[in-house]
This record gives sequence, structure tokens and C-alpha cells, in this order.
Amino acid sequence: MKPFQFVKTALLISLLEACASPANLPNIVYPRAIYPLESYPTRSESTGFKAAAIMFKPGKNIYSDPSTPDPEVIVSSLNVLAAGLLPIRVILSNESADEILIDPEQIFGMAGTVIYQSYSSQEAVDLVLGSREFKEAVKGKQLGPVFQSLLGGEILLEGIKGGASGAATGNVVEAASGVAKGAAETGLTRANGFEHTLEQLLRKESEQVIHKQTLYPGYLTSGFVFLPSQPKIDKLVIKAYAIKSQKAMPISINLR
Repeated sequence: MKPFQFVKTALLISLLEACASPANLPNIVYPRAIYPLESYPTRSESTGFKAAAIMFKPGKNIYSDPSTPDPEVIVSSLNVLAAGLLPIRVILSNESADEILIDPEQIFGMAGTVIYQSYSSQEAVDLVLGSREFKEAVKGKQLGPVFQSLLGGEILLEGIKGGASGAATGNVVEAASGVAKGAAETGLTRANGFEHTLEQLLRKESEQVIHKQTLYPGYLTSGFVFLPSQPKIDKLVIKAYAIKSQKAMPISINLR
């Protein structure tokens, strides 16, 4: 075998093995852009306490400019809405003179008169992992389509991204020698690798859930609330509490 052919074959085999094994997911960088709250169409305020809510839409970066139109073509590894989960990004700003307590257990979705409590991050992941949508997403898949964030993060290590994507297109498999072709035929292993990596991605995304905290005057925070997607939730209710005034500070946001 010529030196060039040997190097080419070795490279192809290493790429295929990378796709076949469930490697750990690289770090994800989230460009958590917050635009002026007035620019978000779904927002509300109460006595200096302001809030905006952005519902997840498949294929759209949930951190993007609110004026950005929805994509005409959806490219996504997994539609979590179809899997039963509705992620909502919440942005909260305290422009009052009081300290405001934020408790995720006091953030609710409403469909008409029915109130839905939010899921914990673990419950949200378990819901998606147990769904038919997730099982369909991992059938015969490779790692390539995984390397995009579900909610808007940018995954690092472009070399891994490029290698996995190339293998997913089939170009590497077609060009591989007989030895590399044997490795490529382990479809079940690749599917397991895809499932493992997609599960990691879900868990990393769910870490952005909004936490219990005190929002001091002039402070700003954001995070996710996870709700069921099957009911047509049309309102988000945040029951905050003004600590010094010792009174409830509820806020309601119409989502549709």
C-alpha cells in the first residue's frame, strides 16, 4: 500500500470509529443574547417587575433577535415539541425598589382555565427520552446530525463536527477501503452512539432551567421553564414575591 493510501485509509477508519463509539459531548457555548424587553412580543410587567417569554420553535435559535422570522425549512435532530416538551425561555428584570423572590415552582402554564406545573430538568429529559419521537430520531442514525444545539447553543470542536458530519453523509463510507467498510457496517453501534450523544445534549440543554433566586433591584436574569406541549398553553403565570413589601407580585404573559 502506498504511503498516501495508507494515511487516507487510517484517517477514514479513525473517523468511522469516532462515529461508532458514544463519545462524550464537547462543550456547548450559549450566546445568551438578551434584547430590550420591549422588543419581545410576548411580555408583561407589574410594578417595575418585567418579564418576557419566548416559546421554543423547531429549527430556530431561541436566543435570536425577536424580529428574526421563523425558518422556512426546519433542520433539527429532534423536535422536542413532538416529544411532548415545551421549553419556554423566561427573561426577568427587576426595575422596582424591592427584592423579588423567584421560585420555579410558582411558574405555571395555562391552557384556558387549566393550570400546568413546570417540569424539573430531570423530568423534562425523562419525558423526551421516553417518547416515540426520540426513539424514531435515533433509528439508524449517526453522530453527524447531533452536532447542533436544540435550543441555540454552539458546539465547540469543529474538527469533530466536520468528521462526524462527513461520515453521516455517506461520503467517507463510499470512499473507504474494504477494512473501513467493515467498520462502517456496524449500524447498531452508530445508532447507540447517536442515542448516547443526543441524550447528553438534552441533559446539557436542560441545565439552563431557571432556578430559585432573589432578584435584587436593578438585576436581570433568564432561564428555561419546561411545560407539556400537548395542551395548547396560551399563558405563562409567574407568581413572584416582593420580600420587603411582603406581598405577592404576580405577572401574566399571553403567549399566543
